Amino acid sequence: MELSDAERLILINQYRILAILDPKEKDYYEQGCEAMEEGYLQLYEEFLPHLEKPLSEEAYHLVLDILDVYRSIDLYKRSHPDDTEVATHRHATFVGFDGNNETEYLALTRFIIKDMGRYDEQASLGADDFNSHWPMIQQYQDMVEIWKSYGGPAAKLSKEQVMLVLGADSK
Repeated sequence: MELSDAERLILINQYRILAILDPKEKDYYEQGCEAMEEGYLQLYEEFLPHLEKPLSEEAYHLVLDILDVYRSIDLYKRSHPDDTEVATHRHATFVGFDGNNETEYLALTRFIIKDMGRYDEQASLGADDFNSHWPMIQQYQDMVEIWKSYGGPAAKLSKEQVMLVLGADSK
């Protein structure tokens, strides 16, 4: 990893401040200062926080669309509390994403729902912290496609439409 002189100077100053604020980690921050000051390029990564790759715009919007699909389904379920066919459908409740294969989607979902407090109707339903333990992306993409054909967030879905959205995997 290469850093510009300005980036190195910023990190050196940050490490000096952190060494004062966190005396338990003073040695670590002083070592980071020295590595940056002396230009020990091969050691830079040891003193930088782990940063995830940025999430794609497409993945971000897919997560929001999925959460909106479930908001529409939840709206239908609240308006029709006696409709057990919809309520008991295997896809009627948002289960999240596979923690092993869809981690970026899972992390964003947790952040949006738990940290930002959005889509609060899903917060109490997040069984196993939104880890579905099974790949869900294709299922959700199919559901989003059908949901959008009915007007997306603006649509008030009928039972037939909800059932078609929920049954997207059997289309």
